[in-house]
Amino acid sequence: MPLDAEKEIEYLRNQILDHDYRYYTLAQPVISDEEYDLLMHRLLSLEQQHPDLLAPDSPSQRVGGRPLKEFSTVTHIIPMLSLANTYNEEDIRAFDRRIAETLGIGAYRYVCELKFDGVAVTLHYHRGILTLGATRGDGMQGDDISQNLKTIRSIPLRLHAQSSVPDFCEVRGEIFMKRSDFEHMNEERRRKDFYESPKLDCGNFETSGSEIGRPAAAEFFCLLPPLSRNRSAEPQPLPRRIGGIRFAGE
Repeated sequence: MPLDAEKEIEYLRNQILDHDYRYYTLAQPVISDEEYDLLMHRLLSLEQQHPDLLAPDSPSQRVGGRPLKEFSTVTHIIPMLSLANTYNEEDIRAFDRRIAETLGIGAYRYVCELKFDGVAVTLHYHRGILTLGATRGDGMQGDDISQNLKTIRSIPLRLHAQSSVPDFCEVRGEIFMKRSDFEHMNEERRRKDFYESPKLDCGNFETSGSEIGRPAAAEFFCLLPPLSRNRSAEPQPLPRRIGGIRFAGE
């Protein structure tokens, strides 16, 4: 292992990020939880000794992060639209007519999937580094909850090195909690009389800076292919498999 502090810190970060990728994306861990914790503890110790070497994409930024109590406002590059409810056949037929008029073609098909009832968020990566995470808000503007989102281990702080990533890309998806994880969390918090739905628990990402504001069991699921964008071009879709992010259908 490298003896120089800067080199060792970079080595530990790359090791931990790689193990996060293997565990949360590939579901193929190669080390035990104890071995992982030892790597993390060593990294935390070195960064405390050398605070000038701390970096925003360090996996240590997930540990003990303090969610912000007040959020700044972010304007979305492209509006984040929400789904509309319908309870009658005519609404569906009207929707189909609008689709046909927009596409201007005679034959097309629909793909339907179950909807996560969580929190819609957007993630911005600059040169592979997570620089912003924001809520949908009113569709035009949302809240900057970057620090809160960094506590979710299925959100890469740095896109995986094996991927070819652009200077900037935007990833949109949903924050949710599995029912099994929610039930486990409730069991652990039984003595504190904490009982809420997974929706409310995830929704607290948009409220206070309390412990509830960063549920460790929450997950991120990408619903749309990531988009790249530069100053002179329209947003362009990127390959679905990029940087260790989990996408719908995988």
